Amino acid sequence: MRACVRNLPVVLLGLALVAGCGKPKGTLSGRVTLNGDPLPAGQVTAYGPDNHILGISEISDGSYTFSDLPPGPVTLTVTTHYPDGRPLGDQRPPPREGEKLQPLAPEKQQELDKYKPVPLKYAYLGKSELKATVAKGNTSYDIEMTGKGEIPKPPPIKPSGGGPITAPPK
Repeated sequence: MRACVRNLPVVLLGLALVAGCGKPKGTLSGRVTLNGDPLPAGQVTAYGPDNHILGISEISDGSYTFSDLPPGPVTLTVTTHYPDGRPLGDQRPPPREGEKLQPLAPEKQQELDKYKPVPLKYAYLGKSELKATVAKGNTSYDIEMTGKGEIPKPPPIKPSGGGPITAPPK
């Protein structure tokens, strides 16, 4: 029994080391541009091969960074507006069916104007062709979007279902 108690610290140290040794992680970062201009604000979402969200990174002055992503392929989406058309920074509840959003104070509107619309093909998982491979350590991937920005049209109101946004309604 004494030998077991004497070895307990060694066993606990070994368990702590094993518990701390998780899978290797990587960092993915880069610039986000639309038609050559840095995108001032928005978010980048990284999806794994099975379409689950691995992380969300805010875009600030044309840059994004993910830390602690598992190595491997990712699909990225870039959004600046909610699916109902409101800019990401707009904290007002979405309008009800048939209603329009009330106008904002000019200073709040200026703040939301930094959320420039992006072409919707980059905003939806089923349409995005933004693909990168995360390596252990640091991986750089610049997101260079082209085309005309579009504000999403509000989808028809349905019961909530969860899951990734895969395509806009037609």
